Amino acid sequence: MQRVRSPRQNTILIFMITTLSIAVIVSALSYYVILGSFVGLEEEQSRSDMTVILNTLTEQGQTLNISAKTLGANEDTYRFLVDNSPVFINTTFSNQKLEELQVNFVILYNRTGDVFYYKGYDLVISRETEIPEGVFQSLKEIYSSLSTGNVTSGIVRIDDTTIYIAASPITTQGQKGLSRGTLIVGRYIDARYIEKLSEITNLPLYLGLTGDPAMTTDLKDAEYYLNQTSLSAIYVHPLGANVIASYAQIPDITGNPGLILKTERSRDIYLRGVAAVGFFIILIIAIMGVFVFLGLRLISNTFTQLEKNIEQFAILSDNIRNPLTVIIGLADLHETEISREIIEQAKIIDDIINLLDWGWIESEKIKVYLRKYSRK
Repeated sequence: MQRVRSPRQNTILIFMITTLSIAVIVSALSYYVILGSFVGLEEEQSRSDMTVILNTLTEQGQTLNISAKTLGANEDTYRFLVDNSPVFINTTFSNQKLEELQVNFVILYNRTGDVFYYKGYDLVISRETEIPEGVFQSLKEIYSSLSTGNVTSGIVRIDDTTIYIAASPITTQGQKGLSRGTLIVGRYIDARYIEKLSEITNLPLYLGLTGDPAMTTDLKDAEYYLNQTSLSAIYVHPLGANVIASYAQIPDITGNPGLILKTERSRDIYLRGVAAVGFFIILIIAIMGVFVFLGLRLISNTFTQLEKNIEQFAILSDNIRNPLTVIIGLADLHETEISREIIEQAKIIDDIINLLDWGWIESEKIKVYLRKYSRK
């Protein structure tokens, strides 16, 4: 036989379900709202890190442009393509000058596109070095197709070498007169360059080549995402509970994807958010615990008082009916107009008591039910 729950039990059950539902809803909202704000702040900081790196790259590109323009739009360089002066080489293209400009090589092409002069320099060991053979022809082809008569710069990939280059027409100061050729300066984007850039920005930095099958999985995922959005976008993605990374794609000199940059930071902001949410949920549980304790006490006290009131009312009804029965009996002994009126009014009082009794517990069955189950 199925057991019937008492009103007290039903009330407690409804109260507990309602309280638990409120606690779950508030906890879920706090998790998504509070933790979501920390995640948003973390992503914003990660984007800011990558923006710093991109701005630094832009500044270095502008510096390279200035170097190319300073050397290209120069009276001495303009004459050098005619007189091939050794004095000019020893001053303008000295090791000290290349160190100062932070370039790995300088190449001068004459008007017909032939290499007129070149010099390579290793910034790590501070001495002259050879320029990879494929660089000369590749740069000639690139700038013959992009030649605009102005200073241009960008990233080029030649075989396994990635270079940041800037080119300027060789003219007189103020870029007057017919150009006698093109001057190109370049900086290898290698481990040393990445290390230097990391020191400048005070951020860890990793480099990947677009389309390189040897790239790590996260760089490939970032490449796919950035190709679907925009070359100027920044992609932020957590690499676990403790590290978050931001990625950006750098176009080459033709505007096509060239490099993928990656920087990482610890997820201190996110972990603080998790701690804050955990504390808030514990606080909610504590508050709900107190609320449940007080609520259960109130429910228990209410039903206890209700049970007492029902018992007292039943006793009170009997106490009223007993003397009322005596009054009716005494009045019935005298068949007078007054005794009949007394009996009539006594019956009215008895009807009122019945109505009150029925209105309070509705029926005798409910009274029995309450008495049977109210103390379970």
